[in-house]
Amino acid sequence: MSFKKYGGLNYSATNNIVRNNYLTIDNLFISESNGLPNSKTIYGNHLDLSNNSILNLNSMYFSDGTVQTTAYLGETGATGPTGPTGPTGVTGATGPTGATGNTGPTGLTGATGPTGLTGSTGPTGATGPTGPTGSNYWLEGVSSSIYYNGIVAVGTSTPSPSYSLNVLGPSYLNGNLEVSGNAVISGTCSASLFITTSDYRIKENVEKISAQFSENIMKLNPVKYFNKITHRNEYGFIAHELKEYYQDIVFGEKDGNNMQKVNYNGLIPILVKEIQKLEYEQMRFRIYWII
Repeated sequence: MSFKKYGGLNYSATNNIVRNNYLTIDNLFISESNGLPNSKTIYGNHLDLSNNSILNLNSMYFSDGTVQTTAYLGETGATGPTGPTGPTGVTGATGPTGATGNTGPTGLTGATGPTGLTGSTGPTGATGPTGPTGSNYWLEGVSSSIYYNGIVAVGTSTPSPSYSLNVLGPSYLNGNLEVSGNAVISGTCSASLFITTSDYRIKENVEKISAQFSENIMKLNPVKYFNKITHRNEYGFIAHELKEYYQDIVFGEKDGNNMQKVNYNGLIPILVKEIQKLEYEQMRFRIYWII
């Protein structure tokens, strides 16, 4: 084996690759320096580097097949262009909810909604206290006993507003009194003559009184009684009893708010009809006996 074959001066290893094998099996190899640039040295035994170092070693190959590279690294080159963005990774699990933030400002008030249905009427409240008495409704006239305020009151300052003329106490009228409505007299009314309007022009549906109608005369109950208003004994009929047979001449209802009244003049035609019947029967009786 010659020196020339293993990279002597004539075969420089600079910028070349020359295999240099140093077989040191079962031997202790100690060397100050070994190997050439760009060359490969193989050791088959133990390598003792006590108090020494390995300089400019590119790679070290071990018998188990592993490689340890300790090559000198040159200056870092310029950064290459950024590669394309890789695909988006899987979204991770949602983290815990953060703390509630501060309440924001109140928004504008919305439009008023439609009015709801009216509820049921509540119970009536307690009656309030009575107010003070007002001034007299009636105005005093020229006399201390005559008052007026659209209607006339005589002898009283507290009349009933239901009547146009209110007279309290005895009254005397020298002249004519014409009343187009109704006149209510609680006491005694006296006059030289009472006249009832009976003109045909105020009447319609005129018909004769039947004989059967006048027969109810026998069912009537004429009575004598004491009148608690006039304080006198009088004769007449009980109004509600008379109404059972002749309701057209009785006004009002029994036990009503107003007293019942009777048109006694209305009994006159009925009595006349009954007298006519009696006269007719008597005449037939006389003729019968003459014949």
